[in-house]
Amino acid sequence: MLVEVGVAVPAPVGRSSLWTATAFRRSGVEYGMRSEGVTVTRHSGRLLRAITAPAEHGCVILRDLVSRGDHTKWDPGSSPWHQDDNSVIFCALQAVDGLVNVEIWDGRPRDVQPHVLFAGALEVVSGSLALHDPNEDFVVIVRPHARTCAVEIMVDEPTFPGLIQIVISPSAGSEPAVENR
Repeated sequence: MLVEVGVAVPAPVGRSSLWTATAFRRSGVEYGMRSEGVTVTRHSGRLLRAITAPAEHGCVILRDLVSRGDHTKWDPGSSPWHQDDNSVIFCALQAVDGLVNVEIWDGRPRDVQPHVLFAGALEVVSGSLALHDPNEDFVVIVRPHARTCAVEIMVDEPTFPGLIQIVISPSAGSEPAVENR
């Protein structure tokens, strides 16, 4: 299991911001997080994290660290996502079909995927959001700057996407995040 904690350091407009990456090994196969140099412009977001990993059950969860969201009644055949108690679970490419690429952005990227899978809000009670598969074979933790975040999940294809962009933005009127108070 991989647990990666931290936030990308903001860079001035036109400069690159780098973050560190950690690899993880599962069943003898090594996977990893990409270190990206992202050029920040006035019209694009900032890449916080990017990971390529297998999604064993064909789904990924984004949740507040203290969320007790219950997704046991979710039917992926009826809806590609389900939200409960500051947690959202959504469809992803199943591990038997390949690896899923997930990018987590602070603000919208310049090049967005064509389908909006989910658009809603999550309250970040703990100050951190966790992205993981149901087995927690991979876990990525980010610390948004606001207590309530607007979340958009954009994907390359709506059924079992292989490329997922998660855009996290402060909701209007939101308080600063817990660790920023």
